[in-house]
Parts: sequence; structure tokens; C-alpha cells
Amino acid sequence: MNFFKEIILTLLLVLQGQFQGEIGRTPAPDDGPRLSSHAEAYAAYEQAMAEREFWKALHYAGKAYDLASRADLPDRDQARYAAALGNARAETAGYYQARDLFRECADLLEGMNAANAERAYCLLREGEMTGVLGQAEEGLALINEAVEVAGSGPQSREARRVQAIARFLDIVLAEAGSEEREDYLRSQYEKAAALLPELEELLGEDDKHAAYLRALIGRFLFAEGDFRAALDHLVPAYDVISQYPSMGGYDWILLEEIKTAARWRVASRYDDALYVLHDGCATLPRNGMTTVCIERSWYPPIPAPAMEQGQYGFAELSYDIDADGKPLNVRVLRSWPEDYYGDEAARYLRAWTFRPPVTEDGETVSVTGLTEFFTFDPERVDYEG
Repeated sequence: MNFFKEIILTLLLVLQGQFQGEIGRTPAPDDGPRLSSHAEAYAAYEQAMAEREFWKALHYAGKAYDLASRADLPDRDQARYAAALGNARAETAGYYQARDLFRECADLLEGMNAANAERAYCLLREGEMTGVLGQAEEGLALINEAVEVAGSGPQSREARRVQAIARFLDIVLAEAGSEEREDYLRSQYEKAAALLPELEELLGEDDKHAAYLRALIGRFLFAEGDFRAALDHLVPAYDVISQYPSMGGYDWILLEEIKTAARWRVASRYDDALYVLHDGCATLPRNGMTTVCIERSWYPPIPAPAMEQGQYGFAELSYDIDADGKPLNVRVLRSWPEDYYGDEAARYLRAWTFRPPVTEDGETVSVTGLTEFFTFDPERVDYEG
């Protein structure tokens, strides 16, 4: 199964006005004199986009665009309104109209060296919409043109953003016509891993472009069977993506893979971890070879509020066992959702008892640095219990 190809269309629909502020930004209504009607509508559009009320944003963007067209504004200002309406159209699935509006924006800004970053953004968006509509080759050509335009002017932060997001889209669009090959998927993963720090630096870790790139990396690691590393990427990606209802269920795909990765995380033997809950006894390379066996354990239950809400989660804990078989130094390594299940899991783990750990020579010793991984899935209570 091609894990990159599955999310192409989803990943392409993520540019929701990241550069709106760079295209002749209008001051807030309280700044300076009374704003004109098109500027007021534009300010309302920006507010609606920030609140992710996209149909409302479309209404105000359309109003601002129509009023600005009648006001005979300079081309650079008119380009701002075309880009705004294009952003709103894209978020409400009007991809053909969005593509044409971004083309209009790019044409209005052509030849303006001072507006290279703005024009590059509009070309980038036009390329994205072209790719969404199934013309991957044409979309990539426009994205490459956007990179050239952004690079021909001052290397502002806005220009760097265009270039970074262009690399992001290049990774996604290039997959559309490719064959699934292990070496190709590996190269795509390596490109994504190299780009992620820059994208997070330019856009922020909570930006959904960076979250989707992190999701792509996590899904590759999941397919490779590296479930611990996969969770490190899938969980933060889910936390961001789930905030955007326009993603149309992609967060559900990530959650299902998080659940599967967590179950494999329990069943697998990573990092010299001890999962005595499932095995009863385990032999560890500590003090030579040391055998530890559990005497009593209780799996932490799912709290009633979590059951009512159907809240899935997991907790990973570390602990030591003293020579008498008592768990000590129980620490929550991570709990997801944050702090939701960790304390409950730690409370139960502290009540476990073990046989005194014994080396192969029969010596009773303490054991340090053990870990337990608990999953909490209201839909699988019988399975987990």
C-alpha cells in the first residue's frame, strides 16, 4: 500500500491563506482612519479564516473582491483581494475558481520586482489547485516557477516560506504519477525528514503544513514497523490536524494508525523494555542475565469520563524494581492525550508486586530502567482487559 499516495489530495488542500498577510496587508479596523467598504470586508474575511469559518470567509472575500474591482485599485491591491477570494474558494472546494483567481493574482503582479514574494505565492497556489484537479505535471511546473520567482527577489521570510512550501508540494505532487517502489518511498521519506525542521521553523509546529509532513513521515515509519518512532510523529500530527474540520476524516486515518502502532508497541520488545504484564516473566541483560517475574498486577481502568467520550489514549511509564520486588521511581514518560492517562497508570503500576529479581547465579538484585506501555481504548475494553 502506498502511504504517500493515500494522502495526496488531503495534503494538497492545506494552504489556507498562509501568506494573506504578505499581499498588501490591510490594517485592522481600529488602526487609523475609517476603512473603506472593501477593506472592512477584507478584515471580516481574515477574521473568519482565522476562526476557520470558511463559508463565512467566502462571503466576505467575495464582497471585498467585488467592491475592490469597482474601486479601481492599483494592481497590487487588487491582487490581494483576488488571492483572498482564491483562498476562500479553495477551502470550500471551489478549485477551478480558486485556480483562476490565483492566476489573476499572478498576472496582476507580473513585472513588479517589489512584489516577487506575493506573485510567487499566487503561482504556488495556482500550481496547487492545478495538481488537485489532476494535472500533476502542470502543477509542478507552476510550483517550480514560483520557486524561481521567489528566489529572484530579496530573500525575505515570505520568500523562504514560498520555497519551503513549494518543496513540500513537490514531495506530494511528484508522488501522483509514480510507481510504488521501496527505494522511491525511502527517498521521499528522506526529503520529508530533511524539510520538516525548516518548515516548522518558518511556519510553526502548529501549522498544518508541517503537521501533514510529520504525518507523512510517521506513516512511512509505521509501514516500516518502527512503531515507537511512528508514534513520535503521528501523535503531534494528529493533535494539529484534528483541529481542522476541513480535513474530511484524515484525522480518523491517523488515529487508527496510532492505535495500531500503540498495540504493536505493547507487543514488541523495544529498547530492552520489560512487558511482564503480558509475559509473566522476562529475562533481561542486567547484572549478567536477570529474571524478573510479576506476582500481582492490575491494568489501569479507563476513567468514566473517558469511557463516555470514547477517548482513546496511551501512557508510557518507566520504573525500577528493588531487591524485594517492589516498584520504585515510577515516572510518566509520556501520556496522550497530554496528562490524561499517565497519573492513573502510574497509580496502578506502583501497586504491582514482583518476585525478587534473580541473576543467573541466583543472586537477588535490583533492576532499573524498565518501561511499561498501556493503551486505553473504550472500543476495545474486553480486548485490553
